[in-house]
Amino acid sequence: MLSLLMGLSAGATSAAQIGDRGQLGRVVVGALVQLPAVWVVTGIAVAAFGLAPKQIVIGWIALVGFVLLGEFGALFSLNQTVMDISPFAHTPRLPGGEFSLVPLVALTAIAAGLMVAGLAGFRRRDVG
Repeated sequence: MLSLLMGLSAGATSAAQIGDRGQLGRVVVGALVQLPAVWVVTGIAVAAFGLAPKQIVIGWIALVGFVLLGEFGALFSLNQTVMDISPFAHTPRLPGGEFSLVPLVALTAIAAGLMVAGLAGFRRRDVG
């Protein structure tokens, strides 16, 4: 929901500044294609909590690591293989880039697998 609201806000601002109403839709789509990568980060946190609850910090480490890779990876000329560790490196660069459904489906499948693993681990634990 937050991605949608941010996309709407940024899109409306951009559309008003340049006078192109079509910019609103392009920016909203650009924000929404990031959701599968966000789900992967959430899946990592859920898997850590369900499978190794004392290691829940893994979710935070993954988030910080992915943000640092995205922000500073190109600045430090890191190898593309290292940059590809981040799920955000696989999402289409919209607006302006080329849309591809394959990485979004793959990221969604990875996120679903992590969620299932985490929830299965949580169900095995004695929480009561």
